[in-house]
Amino acid sequence: GMKKILLIALLVCIKQVNAQTPYVAIPDSNFVHYLKTIVPTTFKGDSLNTSSTLVTTSTHTINCGGLGIANLSGVQYFTSLIHLDCSNNIYLTSLPALPASLSYLNCSNGGGYPCSPLSGNPPPAGILTSLPALPNSLDTLICFYNYITSLPALPNSLSYLDCKSNNISCFPTFPNSISYLDIGCNLYTCLPNYVLPAMNSYTTTPLCGTGNANSCPIVSSCTSTVSFTLVQDAVPHTWDAYPTYPSNIKTATWYWGDGYTSVGLYPSHTYHAAGSYNICVTAIDSNNCGATYCQSDSVYRLGNNSPLSTMVYINVKNSTTGIAQISGLNTNISIYPNPSNGSFVVETNSTAKQTIQIYDVSGKLVLSQTINGKTTIDATDLNEGVYNISITSNEGMVNKRLVIVR
Repeated sequence: GMKKILLIALLVCIKQVNAQTPYVAIPDSNFVHYLKTIVPTTFKGDSLNTSSTLVTTSTHTINCGGLGIANLSGVQYFTSLIHLDCSNNIYLTSLPALPASLSYLNCSNGGGYPCSPLSGNPPPAGILTSLPALPNSLDTLICFYNYITSLPALPNSLSYLDCKSNNISCFPTFPNSISYLDIGCNLYTCLPNYVLPAMNSYTTTPLCGTGNANSCPIVSSCTSTVSFTLVQDAVPHTWDAYPTYPSNIKTATWYWGDGYTSVGLYPSHTYHAAGSYNICVTAIDSNNCGATYCQSDSVYRLGNNSPLSTMVYINVKNSTTGIAQISGLNTNISIYPNPSNGSFVVETNSTAKQTIQIYDVSGKLVLSQTINGKTTIDATDLNEGVYNISITSNEGMVNKRLVIVR
């Protein structure tokens, strides 16, 4: 009796051990051949030891593009995988579950497919038609030249998305983290949201709304606006920007025109080279709606040989505690001709008395005059060059630029 019980217990244990064997057959022979080149000791025949540390913790990169792989099953066991390139496998029609650690995925096809997707036709043999759930850690997704009809939810970590030349009619919400976006050659007619500045020309596409043809998620229309007024500070060569943000502002990015950017509502910036700079700000509100405004005026500093004290500084300040802004005044003031020979007209629709002050590139006040309505200014005594003009009333101040040439 006791021997029989022990024997049965032993058989049960053996069966459990066999059931827990870590070896899993990899079905695609081409994928097996590739894996044997990077983790050869983890194989018995065509079976992978899924418990090996070479699989679970050591392998961070799999580059198996263009190897004729039709089934990538087995990649899910590489639980420390960061980089997966399985591009140009023309027989690959689907992907297995992806490791949660993945940061980079390239499953594109090199192509040659026409820009216009084959709408209404069956997909070409051996091409991806869908993607599995994307890991929360994914930073880069490249899946162009496939026949994907829709994308899974995009993780908030995603910064690079290239899914051009697919068959996508409706996109999921784009995360604000995206800095590069290519969605061309798809079937969409509307978008769930804008992510500036990655959108580029896509902002001409309307946002999805009630009754859109693609049955995309319905979002409220974006009505956010942003602007700022650029004002010369009392300190020479220092300028203040007073922004008007949406009431539900979430984040802002300032583009200083010299290749540098700052993220934040009230940053500062110093220019390190002489020249003129076009300043822009992009605001994203809590509805993920974006708006961009660029100041047409330019900011100057003295030449490169000037001391540091002549550097131009830009400080973005909270307008609620700073100078009052004149609503719409920038668009209601005209300076012409510009460029001029020194004689020019300032025309405003305001009847209030205003003061015009002209500053040279060093920040020196070179002319000050009271104006009312349409006024001709005689600045023929000034040298050729670029001047900043501040127009002040009891409502606030705005800034313009004047170029004098002869």
